[in-house]
Order: sequence, then structure tokens, then C-alpha cells
Amino acid sequence: MGRKPLPKQRTLDTEIRREWLKKLMPFFTKYGFSSIRMDEMAVQVGVSKATFYKHFISKEDLISSLLKWKIEEISGYMPLLLDSTTSLEERYFKAVEISLIGLGGISNVLLSDLEREYPELHKQLATFQKLNLKVLGEFYTEAKNAGFLKSTVDVKTLLIMEELILLQITDPNYLKQKQITLKEFFTKYLQIRSEAIVADFSPQMRAYFTQLEKKLHM
Repeated sequence: MGRKPLPKQRTLDTEIRREWLKKLMPFFTKYGFSSIRMDEMAVQVGVSKATFYKHFISKEDLISSLLKWKIEEISGYMPLLLDSTTSLEERYFKAVEISLIGLGGISNVLLSDLEREYPELHKQLATFQKLNLKVLGEFYTEAKNAGFLKSTVDVKTLLIMEELILLQITDPNYLKQKQITLKEFFTKYLQIRSEAIVADFSPQMRAYFTQLEKKLHM
């Protein structure tokens, strides 16, 4: 009788896992993940297949970790929005920057693979969106009361608009039809939205968005 294979031992080193995900992200952005095998991923990060499997026991495990990482990266702005010790302007624009940088690498093809192969993981985006809208609503209300946002801004309507936009832009087919990437859309949308709702959209603020756009396309 042949020897029974030993069960794979999983290693949960967050730093190593994140570093490998960062290395793999450009390939997922370009090709998605459905066509890339685990052994090919191991080659891309420069380790043996056995070593790779110690950190990610399956492709679903890897993709779940990837989604968790990106959501954590994007949601990093939430504490900033509600930090009353920092000025409203600084909180607003830092949140814009973090949310945009966090979108880096989330391409249409990656969203399409996620929706098709791991629908339950794709649903996590909807859960995150609800939390995102809740925090935004609290900030918008505070910012309007303080005069940072225009007095004509209706927070409830603004949040409905945000929700509708989030639903559309996480639909890969919609983005493909419009021939625009998630990051490209958000770069333009957030500037247009800011000009419309910020009470004093100064030349300095306009310059901030110009510099941010250049940074994102470097």
C-alpha cells in the first residue's frame, strides 16, 4: 500500500501573505485569476509550490485573502472621517486619496472572475458598501452642519446617489460596456462630486486633485 499524503500545514504569516498578494496583483489586474494556476502564482512570487501552499491552501483561500486586504485598505479612511481632532478639509481629502489608492489593481476582469467563480466573496463587496455609506452619512451630516459642505446638499439624497453608483461600478459588465476602469472612474467622479458639494472648492483643492491624478497614473 502506498503512503498516505501528509495534510498540508498552513502558515499564517500575514506579512508574507500580503507581500505575495502585492506581487500577484498586477497579474490579476491584467488577466484575472481564473486562468492562473497556483503553481504559476508560486513562480511569480519566487517560491516553490509546496511553500506557496503552506500560506494559501487553495485559490479560494488566496482570493478571499486578497479581497479582505483590499477592503481593509480602502476602509482605512473610515477612522479618519470621524476623527474630530483633524480639520474637515484634511479628513475629506485624505479619505479621497486612501479610497482611490485602495482601488488600485481592482480591474474589470478581476471583478468579473470574482462574480463568476466566487459569488459569495463578491457579495462581501455589498456588505462593505453598506458600512461605507453609513460612515459617509455621519461625515456628510457633520460637514454640512459645520459649513464645509454646501447648505443646499441633501445628505439623504447624496447617499442614495452614492449607493446607486457603488452598485453599478462593482458590476464588471457595466464598466466593460462603458470602456472605463474602476480607478479611472473614481478619479474623475470624486473630483466632480467634490466640486459640487464642497462649499469652498478653492484653486488649492483643484490642484490637489490634479496632483492626485498624476500620482495614481505614475
